[in-house]
Amino acid sequence: MLNFLPERLKKSVKHEYYARVFLLLLIVICFLMIFSISAIIPTYTYSDSEKDRLANEVSVIDLETLNCTKDNVTCSDPTSQIKSINSLLKVLKDEDRVSISIPLLEILNNKNKSIKISSVKYLGEVSGQYQFSINGLSFDREGLLLFASDLKKDAHLSAINLPISDFVKSADIDFVLTVNVKK
Repeated sequence: MLNFLPERLKKSVKHEYYARVFLLLLIVICFLMIFSISAIIPTYTYSDSEKDRLANEVSVIDLETLNCTKDNVTCSDPTSQIKSINSLLKVLKDEDRVSISIPLLEILNNKNKSIKISSVKYLGEVSGQYQFSINGLSFDREGLLLFASDLKKDAHLSAINLPISDFVKSADIDFVLTVNVKK
C-alpha cells in the first residue's frame, strides 16, 4: 500500500480523531448528568416538603417527655403513644367493639375549666376492664380534686387512681391519673 500522507499529517488526523471521540464522550456524560439532575430535582423537592411537613407535626410533641424509661407509665413519648393507639385499635378491630369511645368522651366531658388534658394513653386490659392513663395539667388543687371526684361519680369508670404526690404543688400541677373503664 502506498502512503502519500506525510507523518505530520497522519499525527494531525490521529489527534483530531481522539479529540472527536473525547468530545463525544464528554457530550454523552453531560447529557447523562442533565438527565440525572432533572430526574432528582422533583424527588428532592417532594422529600424536602415532606420533611418540613413532618417537622411541623413533630414540633407539637413536648420535648420534655422524651426522657422516658420503658416501665414508666407516665411516659408519653411519641413512640409509646403510637404503640398505645395501635394496640387500642387492634383490640377494637379484633373484638368488633366501638363502645370504648363513649367512656372516653365522658372522661373528657368531666374535666373542668382548671384542667388541661395533654394525653390519654391506653395501657391495655386489666381484670376485664380497659385501663387508661390521663396526663395533664391542673391550674389548682381544687380543680384537680373536683375532676377526680367527678370521675369517681361516673358509673362507667372504676379504680380512679390519682397519686398523692400530684398534690405537692398548689398551682400548675402536672398530674397522671389512671382510670379503668368498664366494658
